[in-house]
Amino acid sequence: MFSAVEKYNGPAKIMLGLIALTFIGFGASTVAAPGSDYIVKVGDEKISTQNVQAAVREEGLESNQDALTVLTDRAYLYEGARAMGINVSLEQLKQVIMDDKGFQDENGRFNEQKFRNFLAQSGMTEDQLIEKLRHQFELQNVANLAANGNIVSSQQLERIARLMQAEREIRTAVVDPRNFAAGVKVDDAALKAYYDKDKSKYLIPKAVKFEYIELSAKTLADRQTVSEEEVKKAFAEQQSSAQPKQEVSHIMFALPQGGDKAKIKAEAEKVLAEAKASPDNFAALAQKYSQDAATAQSGGALGVVDKSSALPEEFKAAIAKLNKGDIALVESTAGFHIVRITNTQGQQSFDEAKASLEAELKQKKAQQALAQMRQTLSQTTFDFPDSLKAAAEKTGLPIQSHNEWLSRQNAVQQNIPAEWLEVLFSDEVFKKKHNSDVITVGDTSWVLRATETREESTPAFEQVKEQVRTAYVNSESAKAAMEQAKKLLAELQKGGKPELAWSEKETLSASDARLRLSPQALAVLAKAHPTDGKPAYALLEGQPAPLLVEVLSSKVQKADADESKKLKNELAQRTGLGMYTGLLTYLKTNIPLKQGAQKLDSDKH
Repeated sequence: MFSAVEKYNGPAKIMLGLIALTFIGFGASTVAAPGSDYIVKVGDEKISTQNVQAAVREEGLESNQDALTVLTDRAYLYEGARAMGINVSLEQLKQVIMDDKGFQDENGRFNEQKFRNFLAQSGMTEDQLIEKLRHQFELQNVANLAANGNIVSSQQLERIARLMQAEREIRTAVVDPRNFAAGVKVDDAALKAYYDKDKSKYLIPKAVKFEYIELSAKTLADRQTVSEEEVKKAFAEQQSSAQPKQEVSHIMFALPQGGDKAKIKAEAEKVLAEAKASPDNFAALAQKYSQDAATAQSGGALGVVDKSSALPEEFKAAIAKLNKGDIALVESTAGFHIVRITNTQGQQSFDEAKASLEAELKQKKAQQALAQMRQTLSQTTFDFPDSLKAAAEKTGLPIQSHNEWLSRQNAVQQNIPAEWLEVLFSDEVFKKKHNSDVITVGDTSWVLRATETREESTPAFEQVKEQVRTAYVNSESAKAAMEQAKKLLAELQKGGKPELAWSEKETLSASDARLRLSPQALAVLAKAHPTDGKPAYALLEGQPAPLLVEVLSSKVQKADADESKKLKNELAQRTGLGMYTGLLTYLKTNIPLKQGAQKLDSDKH
């Protein structure tokens, strides 16, 4: 969503990745004691413990410290944008929302309901969304400014070609962290320290279990009854107003102005008798006698005829009375027609139409009863606000239960309508456990009531001890695996032959390398150049497990013009990152940072 923010490519996009753009904003102003509502303040931007915890949750950051670092860098860029006069007007931001395809209907028009659904699912007000979009565009513009003007020389291009275009023959060996798990020493003190370092990983979100009554036309339709007489009446009405479609062929005897009508009719009646005697010869008779040049050679076929066909009204009225297989003489203003009904479409017998007519009648009755039933549901749930039982008895509708914890975070996975969220987490329903007002979407209505609620909390260490143990062992195993991988790399680079489970040799093309490896891993691999017939080695981090690579040979392919252009763009991105780092350093030197009273590991909810 918000493609206007996402459309940028190149260095700006890379930099925006570094500052981790999301809809996580900073703390609003309060009347609290100075410094009590933030950990740090960069210029006028405050960063609170709540911001840090939200960043860990929603951006997938490893720790509170990582989140604070990201948010602090972001705050410097916000302040820098303001200092440089970079801003976006309210009108521009509203236009961005109006133009976003996620908020448009199938005709490309802004759909307010889709917009409201997004706000409900995101837990934001319209003003909060506007402010967060403003921050995003400020960051976007700063990133673009830093990225402009990057120039790539031929020498730089040659160096990056070595990185991006080499074809390598390699073997790999994985240093599996699972092999180190048994050696991790675990005690309560270590686990408690690991837990205390970042409690936000174990945050239990605000959630609710609830029950509800659903009222819909379909529900009511299933409860309606329809008599045989009602169905027969509906069938008769349908038949009387139906427009049968008939496949018709004709043999035309034209009646010219002043012509002898009796004589022409007699000729037509003679051929009519012949057609009735031999129906299968109708097409041949049409070719022989019909004076309709447009259809004679096709056996007189007029195709499918109904009330909308461009034919004389008296002709259509006459053939509508005929059945399949009939052959008859029909008069029109054009003359006389011997017609044959070769097929009839769209006409059902009563037995064929009965089931659909019953369903249609039940649906009509349900629609008529729906408004009254909705009023009854609304009044009863209001009169008895602490239970749905009276409403269920009054309406005859069942109480349904949702016994899985629902939070704003898992609402999409549980297919919960957006309209429910704001209601379920409102004070009236969440805290007081009163019945909700009737919620209506289309022809379906619901009343909700919370049966069990929980506030956001951080569980005590003992409650999540096993979860902490698993995370701690995985973390320590990964560290041990990386340390061992570094030792193995050093031994390999010195010419040693440590025992490793090397893979079979494979050829790693330039395109495969770019597809399989991150830019950081690719940069490390590029430094491994086999010399004098001896292999080179590299340790790739950032993989699921540390990966040792033995480069047996490396051959650089000459890049064509298109590839050279692509490589220049990629190097420009790298140069842009350097510009971004320089800008951030400058801002940190010139914008004051103030420590507040809040502590990084605070867990107040």
